[in-house]
Amino acid sequence: MRRLFAPLIAPWPLVLLHGLALPALLTAFATGISLARAQTSFLPAPALFAASGSTPTWHLALGGIWPLLILGIRHTRQNRPRRRLTGLLQLALLGLLLSGLGQCLWPAPGLRLVHGGLAWAAIVLASAHGLSRVWTRGGFQALRLALSPRGLSRYRLGGGLLVLLLAGLWFLAPLAPARFPIALPVQPIDRDQAPNLDGLGDDPVWQAAAPISVTTLDGLRAVPVEVRALSNGATAFFRFRWPDATRSGVHLPLVKRADGWHVLGAGFGQDDERRYYEDKFAIMLADTGEAGGLASLALGAAPLDCLPGSRHGRGLHRAPEGKLLDLWHWKSVRNHGTGNLDDSHLGAPAAPQLGETRYTAGYRADPKDAGGHADNWAWFADGPVQPLRLPRDPAALAPFLALPEPDAPGDSGAWGLNWEETRPYTASQDAYPVGTFMPSVLWRGHNEGDRGDVRAAGQWSDGWWTLELARGLKARSPFDLPLKHGLWLWVAAFDHAQTRHSIHLRPLRLDFGGEARP
Repeated sequence: MRRLFAPLIAPWPLVLLHGLALPALLTAFATGISLARAQTSFLPAPALFAASGSTPTWHLALGGIWPLLILGIRHTRQNRPRRRLTGLLQLALLGLLLSGLGQCLWPAPGLRLVHGGLAWAAIVLASAHGLSRVWTRGGFQALRLALSPRGLSRYRLGGGLLVLLLAGLWFLAPLAPARFPIALPVQPIDRDQAPNLDGLGDDPVWQAAAPISVTTLDGLRAVPVEVRALSNGATAFFRFRWPDATRSGVHLPLVKRADGWHVLGAGFGQDDERRYYEDKFAIMLADTGEAGGLASLALGAAPLDCLPGSRHGRGLHRAPEGKLLDLWHWKSVRNHGTGNLDDSHLGAPAAPQLGETRYTAGYRADPKDAGGHADNWAWFADGPVQPLRLPRDPAALAPFLALPEPDAPGDSGAWGLNWEETRPYTASQDAYPVGTFMPSVLWRGHNEGDRGDVRAAGQWSDGWWTLELARGLKARSPFDLPLKHGLWLWVAAFDHAQTRHSIHLRPLRLDFGGEARP
């Protein structure tokens, strides 16, 4: 026990470096756990690790700072071994490897498991280092003797202070606007040229556009997205392709039971449906790097002061103060056959509305005059619901006799009914037998107005989605951004999920090139 209380002279630079390195390591680890927990439901964690709006920035910054501080500790220590891989050097090298892997997660998401394993190894190694110093070097007396001037000249302080400077620079680096964007060339075409928007993506004009591939992350799975862009001087055209083994065309179907109609699902009431939901795709546009990416998401159960939280507890979308983010939201079932998508936007968090079932903060659909889609129930409930409308002809339900499994490979079609082939619900017309399935999506035609500004067509074939979009270069709505050189762009794929989507970390920037810039 005498070793536990052995005299120790610890100069203030050494104690300062320890005092910074340990909180940095623990905070980087905790924020990493919270980010993983926000994306994967199988990772249990206490409320201590709940993510907040600043969690990604803190993780990126502190993940690179703590190994630099460890190097500073090793450099400052007296009589350090020069040709031995000491515990401190092992920890520092492990931290630098962790930080490097964190940056490489953009192109290689399969490294996330390695990244997580090394993070746990860093915690174990740091704990072992601390316990060994308490046992052999009198660690309990370090704080009492921290300000002792004795022996200060025997320590190499220059390297430690230099490491502090480097750590400060690293801390500021993640705050820079979306580091290292990828240029997305917008290929100019003749004014009278335009691809045929049918969702097949095989129009010859697309071959002129250079394909750009980006990797998005969906939990532990990589979702590559190929992007091509064209412009004829008045309109911009985009083609997106991404893999998906299932078409997932069944969107919250209704089933008749003994006590009435029920909505099939496993999380819609918490805004986290992942079973009976359609595939979706989203494109977010911003005029500056600071306005997009991590800044558009406030993580946590209630991340916005004095405003409601999300029912799923993972966070809310909003734009930074004074900014507008243009959001194009394509829904494979609800936008099926309508010729356009739901043009939306992110702005400042809105005040909650009386009777609003889902608070969406700054996420809002652009206004529309007519068209779009409707849910086929008067009011959602976990129990029986009353359909809004019934088919005029019961034979209209013939294509929906069997309910496909959500994860079954193949094409399940698009479960929906045209508004005109239905009529308002009446109990006297509800003679359908128990076990009958009915779509919950009612198609009402094109979105008319601001919400229909973006033309769209998507097709699923052989395990791939192809989505073609077109919109005028000029913004005709206060909720839209002009499509111009330097505009930032992010993408996200939803695999039969309501709110969970792949994460695009490294943004694209539109490059109209030279005189072709609008």
